[in-house]
Amino acid sequence: MSLTVTFPNFYLLSAKLISQMRSLNQHLRIKKSFDNSLIINGTRTFSVEKHRRVKLELVENFSENWDKIVELEKVNENNCITFELLNLNKTLIVRKGMGGTLSILTAVIMGSLVVWALAKAIGYIYSEDGDFLVEDPKNPGKKIKRKPDISLVKFDKLSEEKQLNLLDGKPVPVAPNVVFEIVSQKNDLDETLEKMVLWMENDVELGIVVDPYSEKIYIFEKNVEHYKEQSIFEPFTHYLLPDYVGDYSSLVQKIKKYKKK
Repeated sequence: MSLTVTFPNFYLLSAKLISQMRSLNQHLRIKKSFDNSLIINGTRTFSVEKHRRVKLELVENFSENWDKIVELEKVNENNCITFELLNLNKTLIVRKGMGGTLSILTAVIMGSLVVWALAKAIGYIYSEDGDFLVEDPKNPGKKIKRKPDISLVKFDKLSEEKQLNLLDGKPVPVAPNVVFEIVSQKNDLDETLEKMVLWMENDVELGIVVDPYSEKIYIFEKNVEHYKEQSIFEPFTHYLLPDYVGDYSSLVQKIKKYKKK
């Protein structure tokens, strides 16, 4: 997987400038494309596919003018990436994304879980707006609020009546039984896996990390030391979700198809 970053004409990528950028970014393989663009690949020490967030050191200040930063984003609309400037505008953080399709994937996963949970009358599915009161890993004995992307609280852990009485905005006082986290532009795979480890330390029975970028699903189980992996193109099932079949393959295939256009 590579990243293509197109620069506006006011930041001309001369041969000298690219040579200097290569010296500053030895963890990356950088080459110039036919237009004023860079094609960025990882090396043995840094995987663009895994992190999807590249720290690119620039030779000169990019800009202190907000309009020029907007122009940078505009010429990269089709590259599905976002930017952040640091270090007095000499460091460019490039994040690879999937655009609105990531929201569609999250909605599809959540929708399939809602239909399943209602049919089973097993518990309620919560969106990312749901707050959970869990142990603070940095301050033992204290509680903090956390929000998973998708979660399930079974009625045998917190009754239906008690869950419905939380609609006044109070956080759920127990950790979910099941947590789904979706890898996104904001959090790369490593960060999302670390988030799931924290969830599992808070009495979560089953944790699922869905990564549409690497096209894998990572499965965490309570009291099991190592997570398991499976292809995102294989139907996801688990005994803790009886009769649930999560088949996200057709949507991921469509995303891949249209992103290539």
